[in-house]
Amino acid sequence: QGGQASDRASAMVSSDEAAAFAVGVACCLVLVWLHRRFEDWLFGTGVLGGQSRAEPPGHFVNISRGRVHYQFHARTPDAWDAAHDMPARAAMTQEASGAAPAPRMAGALADLEAHFLQVDANPPEMGDQPRDGGVPPQRKGTALEYGSIDGPLVVIVHGFAGSSDAFCNDLRSGYVAWLNFHGFHVLVPDLHGAGHSDGPDTEYSSELFVEQLAELCLVFGISEPFHLLGFSMGGSVALQFAHRFPHLVKTLVLQAPHIVEARLRLSLQVALRIPFFREALSASIIPFIGECRQNRAAVRACFRHSPM
Repeated sequence: QGGQASDRASAMVSSDEAAAFAVGVACCLVLVWLHRRFEDWLFGTGVLGGQSRAEPPGHFVNISRGRVHYQFHARTPDAWDAAHDMPARAAMTQEASGAAPAPRMAGALADLEAHFLQVDANPPEMGDQPRDGGVPPQRKGTALEYGSIDGPLVVIVHGFAGSSDAFCNDLRSGYVAWLNFHGFHVLVPDLHGAGHSDGPDTEYSSELFVEQLAELCLVFGISEPFHLLGFSMGGSVALQFAHRFPHLVKTLVLQAPHIVEARLRLSLQVALRIPFFREALSASIIPFIGECRQNRAAVRACFRHSPM
């Protein structure tokens, strides 16, 4: 009888352990499900549209993962010819005034110097100033058709939480205006989940953006090598694109590239693994980073951004 009682006690303990294990597994599954629903509630599901606080200054094209907003600005050959004539005009002006000629740089640097001398003397019209904290005005780009690019092309890849506005808006930078002035076409797309481009429901990495650039080349019929510029996080994208498609890259320019991901402190790594804490922290901070305001797609893209 003692042996039977012992066996019954062991069976009861085993059944209790099995029940506790089943309850633990069920609790973990419920926690995972709640965690996923919490993330979906914060950041949305499916393909999300781009920013809504301003009208898109460029145009849209459809690719496999949704609409992509891009800005294309064609070169200005008349201004390019004028830039090459400026050194001669400046020399004639100095000779007529009797002033000693200033030392000049050679080659492309001379053209750059002449351009900025002219800009300083005759600043271009920048349009109306932004009102009520709105987005500054932009020059309206043109729509691209398959195989319509004729001439040297520069493709610019923006950085983390950025958009094409940082390069195409004359009130923020002179990249596109200067390149157009010197005879280059410029194409600046908004990466997935940035600017006015759609944000697919996926993980975000440099591989995703490289595929996006490759699809844009197919859609626009870009088969000749072009100049590729990557800024910040866009430097990693540009570098990987050049590695995978070297026949399409004529020159590669990396400006302040973010290539190597630094390791976080151990305490922060542990904190970011606490369920619901990372999501709530991201949802309260990311909307104030870069151009994520009123752009749920950008907020989700930044949250799901994996290290380069």
